[in-house]
Amino acid sequence: MRKLQILTLTLVVVLIAAGGFLLGEQTASRETVTLWKTVTWTEVSEKPAYVTLTEKTTITRTETFTATETLTVTLTVKAPPKTVTVRLAEVKLRDPTWEELKEFLKQDDTNEMVYKLHEFDCTGFAIMLRDHAWARGYRCAFVDINFKEGGHNINAFQTVDKGLVYVDTVNGDAIAYVEVGKPYGVIALEAVKWRYIDCSVYQPDEFWKPLIYVEYPEDSRYPLTYSYYLDYQRRVAFYHETVKAYNRAVEAYNRGEGNLTYEQLTSWAENIEKLSQELGPTIYEPSETVQSIEIYWNSLP
Repeated sequence: MRKLQILTLTLVVVLIAAGGFLLGEQTASRETVTLWKTVTWTEVSEKPAYVTLTEKTTITRTETFTATETLTVTLTVKAPPKTVTVRLAEVKLRDPTWEELKEFLKQDDTNEMVYKLHEFDCTGFAIMLRDHAWARGYRCAFVDINFKEGGHNINAFQTVDKGLVYVDTVNGDAIAYVEVGKPYGVIALEAVKWRYIDCSVYQPDEFWKPLIYVEYPEDSRYPLTYSYYLDYQRRVAFYHETVKAYNRAVEAYNRGEGNLTYEQLTSWAENIEKLSQELGPTIYEPSETVQSIEIYWNSLP
């Protein structure tokens, strides 16, 4: 099965001093502009995102208990692991807000675990995050996603203000976009934004113009919908195209050709940097088409 592909944004930080670029050789008559480095796809072979159904770790913990039964949970922390036993009747779980969920994910270290096939795969990540959320007092679901061949395990939270949110921590804290019949998608947590550059109003070779932003109300859940994921993928495609166009324009400028000024190229480079920051440090390639979704909550609402 195809493993998760990650696009690492390798960018040049363009520095300006005394009216010229610090990077690149300068001439007496024209400043030389630095090319933007080419972005490359890399494969994270040590942490494949998906495993076949037969390779999944067996889930041994029962999902339902009576009020008199006890539940033993092993919490893996940076210190030596410890085991706590708590009566289910004493556990009062609640749904977090979107801000609480983000803060929980930033503080939680599940995403720092090392992926080990047959030992600690996506199932292990999903179980650990669920248990950590349970210990924090949050209701969290274990989610089983099936593809045509194989599957994947993630988590879900029914946030109070933004509705159902899928979370994937295998390759870092990320929001998952899951719909039956559509490719499984992931966006890094920090790249899920309510205000971002509107790439649809630009041609790739005109990205030196002033930036125009799209902004959604704080109570909107659009950035957590599959439509936002498709919009994000279009922004990624635009990013690739405008980097190529920028490099062509720089080469023409350094040959003494083209019709763009040094100031316009400088603005273009700055806009590319801002867009790359919005897209996040890691860009995940769309994966297989989702065939089915099964959600198992650790507590009734």
